[in-house]
Amino acid sequence: LILSDSNGNILLVNVAACQLLGYKKAEDLVGVPLASIVIEEKKMIGPDNHLLRSADDIYEASLLHHNEIFIAVEIHQEILTFGQRPLTLSIARDLTDRKLMEARLIKMAFYDSHTGLPNRHYFLDELEKEINNVASTPNYAASVVLINMDKFKLINEQLGPRNADLVLLETVKRIDGMTAGFASTFRLNGDEFGIILRGTTSKEYVESLLKRLQRLINTPVS
Repeated sequence: LILSDSNGNILLVNVAACQLLGYKKAEDLVGVPLASIVIEEKKMIGPDNHLLRSADDIYEASLLHHNEIFIAVEIHQEILTFGQRPLTLSIARDLTDRKLMEARLIKMAFYDSHTGLPNRHYFLDELEKEINNVASTPNYAASVVLINMDKFKLINEQLGPRNADLVLLETVKRIDGMTAGFASTFRLNGDEFGIILRGTTSKEYVESLLKRLQRLINTPVS
C-alpha cells in the first residue's frame, strides 16, 4: 500500500511496500515522488501529478527497487478524500513469480528444450512474417533453408541418446557460428533444422553459403 498526496509525493507506505522496494523504514519513502517509483507506466500520472486513469482501473507497471532493479507489479489506484485533501491510494501486487512462470511457458511453447533453439511453431510464425514482408516491401528478400542430417538415427542407436544430443549441439554451434547476425536458426524436428536468411538477394551468395555450411557440418565430431 502506498498513499500519496495531490502533488504526487508519498505520505505513507506499509511494511510490505518497504520490503518490496528494498527500504528498511517507511520514513525513507515519505516525500519521494510516486512518479519516480512507478517507472514504466508514467502515463498514469499527468503533468499535474493527478491520475490519468479511472479509479477502478487495474493495470500492470514496474516499480523501481532501491537497488535500481525493476519489479513487475499489478496496480490498483483509488482517489480518497481526507477532509478537503484528495489522496491517492496505490495497491500494488508483486507479479515476479507470475512473470517467471509466463516466461517458462513461452519458452516451453516456442523453444526446443535440448538445443535452446526456437522450435517449429516459432519457425512457422517467422516464416509467415517474412512472406508478408516480401509481399508488402519492395526489394525485400529472404531465403529459407531446410537442413536434414543423414543417418542421424544410426548415431542415436549405436552411440546412445546422450551422444546424439551432443552431436546435435555441436551442429547447432557450427550453424550459428556461420550464420549469426543475419539469420535465425530453428529446430524443426529431431535432426531437421530451418534457417531464415534475411536481406539476401543473391542466389549465388546463398548457394556459396550453403556449400560452406555443408562442409562445416560434415567435419567429424569428436
